[in-house]
Amino acid sequence: MGGIRNCNVFLENLSDQTKVPDITPAERSRWIGEALFLKAYYHYYMLRMYGPIPLINTNVPVDADLAGAYVKRKPIDECVSAISNWFDEAAKLLPDRIQDENTQMGRVTKPIALAMKAKLLMMAASPLFNGNSDFAGFRDKEGNILFNPSYDPQKWIIARDAVKAAIDAAANNGFGLYNYTNDGLGLSDTTRIQLSIRNAITKKYGVECVWGNAQSYFINEWLCMPPTEDNGVNGRGPGAGVWAPPIKIAKLFYTSNGVPIEEDKTLDFSKYSQLRTATDKERFYIKNGFTTARLNFDREPRFYADLGFDGSIWYMKDGNSRGSDEDNFYVKAKNGDKAGFGNDFRNWSETGYFIKKLVNWESTTNNNSVAWRQYPWPK
Repeated sequence: MGGIRNCNVFLENLSDQTKVPDITPAERSRWIGEALFLKAYYHYYMLRMYGPIPLINTNVPVDADLAGAYVKRKPIDECVSAISNWFDEAAKLLPDRIQDENTQMGRVTKPIALAMKAKLLMMAASPLFNGNSDFAGFRDKEGNILFNPSYDPQKWIIARDAVKAAIDAAANNGFGLYNYTNDGLGLSDTTRIQLSIRNAITKKYGVECVWGNAQSYFINEWLCMPPTEDNGVNGRGPGAGVWAPPIKIAKLFYTSNGVPIEEDKTLDFSKYSQLRTATDKERFYIKNGFTTARLNFDREPRFYADLGFDGSIWYMKDGNSRGSDEDNFYVKAKNGDKAGFGNDFRNWSETGYFIKKLVNWESTTNNNSVAWRQYPWPK
């Protein structure tokens, strides 16, 4: 609420040219747009956490009586409409893209405002807010219904149009799907596909990063990457590997046939914990000759790009002197192994899975040289 009050104070003063006379019209317009965006953004997060919320369009006066100091919750549909309108107002005043990338990266733009509006409207159209019978009796003290109990398919139409507008705005300003192109390292097609998936997040201000947090920190990568092995001989560090995705997430990835594991008619995952040994054909996913769980075989490329596990290849550019994906880093995470519980009672994954997708492949992570390649955290 403090952030919303600050936005309202800022907007009230900046909109009065007699109070803030010493800025250019372009600065005034952009700053008002940024404040409107933040006002909408803060309300959006409150809506997502608490459902029906008060709409603080103007601040309550400091001399208001007790009754006037309390602002009532508004129905969900009214909240969504107001926040959507604030995002629209902001988008009209914001630049299409950042012009000075040396000093202004991370500031909001029109594509960002439209993207947040699309997220808002997708949430409003979802079963959580759109005709959710669990909240049919959710009323305020006056008996007003705060959740619309009736499902409205038109909300999906509105959300679809907002998503299309956000995509068009992004595409028109140079954003798109990231694709890794071979840089002379002689990488296999398998590894290049994985890098296309990984770098969509970890490439610094890549084409998929519509809005990134410029105040990024290496700590995320350190917490995600486990100590790894190089050709089965030397322990490589200094990752902690303590951020542990649950096995439920590992099961959600599709099979190599592109379907959920429980729907695949040719690959049997019913005994997913059974052990199997990797072959040379699978060496870019799993260490050749390594025995690991059946769940880790025959999965889609996203599974191997996003997750690490016992026996998995963890390709890093510093994995060998050539940057090749042959004989690169891999994970050993059984009890007593470098990435297992028995080796370090503080740094290990409770589920046996690690978040590879958040580790930049160009970070230097061997024992002799540590340099995490930072990137803006995508909003």
